[in-house]
Amino acid sequence: MQHNTDFAQLADELKRLRVELKVAAGNEDRDAEIGAVAAAERAARDTDGRGVLENLARAGRWVLDIATGIGTPIASGAIKAALIAHGYPVA
Repeated sequence: MQHNTDFAQLADELKRLRVELKVAAGNEDRDAEIGAVAAAERAARDTDGRGVLENLARAGRWVLDIATGIGTPIASGAIKAALIAHGYPVA
């Protein structure tokens, strides 16, 4: 995480994202991804940058796509950084 990360704003965006993920999941089994976002939200509230990145790396591409689509730029950037840091391809 960058030194100038606004953890409060990130946590707020992750909360919004988590709510949207529940709607987008519908009947699909996406509990693991939604749980990873919830854990990242808690880590952000604790200003734990490492925890945020570790949890968001488990969230995956589906979560990044939803975050980008709903206009959460801080969360989208954090998810992308987490995926890249853990060796996942991001377009």
